Amino acid sequence: MKLVNSLYTTAERKEIKANATWDNYNMPKSSVNKVKQDKSKKDLTDGLKKNRIP
Repeated sequence: MKLVNSLYTTAERKEIKANATWDNYNMPKSSVNKVKQDKSKKDLTDGLKKNRIP
């Protein structure tokens, strides 16, 4: 999902962008909660949980 990937420096979701804020985090999180496909939702949620905003 583009919103989740937009938080990270690369598509591998290893490092959060330096300019990421909680507002940047909450918008993708809201969108992920609307995903109906379980595997996709889990992958996206794991991407959000992996590196929390400092």
